[in-house]
Amino acid sequence: MPLPLAAFLSSFFLWLAENIGTGTRTWLYHGQAVTDWVSLAKMGSWYLLLYVSFATVTLVFREALGAAPAQAPAPSAAQD
Repeated sequence: MPLPLAAFLSSFFLWLAENIGTGTRTWLYHGQAVTDWVSLAKMGSWYLLLYVSFATVTLVFREALGAAPAQAPAPSAAQD
């Protein structure tokens, strides 16, 4: 799955979870009524956070994530 799609889907479901939390009065932002939806700008914030985090981890662990280069087997020294 491409990184932008993964970040978008993750941010969408986090935004949806925030709205469910608001509807059940589990989580309310300051000045937010129970009937108010969480702003779509919040989904953009989640997207940016996830995208930057994924990209940073990929850069830090680039060598560990990359496949090891294939090496030809060493020639055996068989004597007759």
